[in-house]
Amino acid sequence: MECYVVGALFLFALIGAMIAEHKGRSPLGGLALGLLLGPIGLIVAAALSPNQEELDSRKAKEGKLKKCSSCAEWVQPDANICRYCSHSFIEDPEPAPE
Repeated sequence: MECYVVGALFLFALIGAMIAEHKGRSPLGGLALGLLLGPIGLIVAAALSPNQEELDSRKAKEGKLKKCSSCAEWVQPDANICRYCSHSFIEDPEPAPE
């Protein structure tokens, strides 16, 4: 019987870690929530708001976002103009030397 309880707590801990990782939070925190609180910990982990800054930096590492050099907001990598500050990402061609 104790084996089932330990197995269930281990399962809750793993699921809590996966939920936290998906939301940009610490997987160790999700692991602790699932291990200590069981199914209630999973509910708490699922109710936490995502860490948008961490999720955006992950997307930047994957090449799905880039940061505007003028206003530091995240924009799509193929954007030509920042939608927040209208900064142009297209560099003007330098005039050829005469």
